[in-house]
Amino acid sequence: QAALRRDPGADELRAAAERAAGAAGVWGELAADYAELVEETTRDRGAAAAVPLRLALARVQAEELNQLGDAVVEYEAVLAADPKSAIAARALVELYGRQERWGELAAALARAAELEGDGARAVELRLELADVQASRLADTAAALATYEAVLTADPEQEEARDAALKLARR
Repeated sequence: QAALRRDPGADELRAAAERAAGAAGVWGELAADYAELVEETTRDRGAAAAVPLRLALARVQAEELNQLGDAVVEYEAVLAADPKSAIAARALVELYGRQERWGELAAALARAAELEGDGARAVELRLELADVQASRLADTAAALATYEAVLTADPEQEEARDAALKLARR
């Protein structure tokens, strides 16, 4: 913990701590340590400095402890400190989907698509967004607008064109 206090962004230290926690089965204790370090780092150095620790804490909460609500809180705090964190945006897509929180999932998909550096993956996220808008939120107008945005960027996008036509015929 002392080494992570000095360098909250030290990936090697976090990886070693997580290997040890996994071997010893003490994920809860590691999460508590991370939470304490997040609080200290935020207080002493600011929210941006705590981002790597928050990401680690959220990953442990989601993947090792199945504390999805707590992980969501941490990922949202990451985005508050670093609005361009594609890692946090993608993680929220996954968590909101697992929790069937459709409104939040739609917002997270839109944000993740905006932050995505890979154009093909951004299209996939927008197509998923349109599907959520149409099937889970019953918002046909929003889904059609999302398909239109995909087609404006790529007029040859067959999946968006076919889905938009099918939706418009309803």
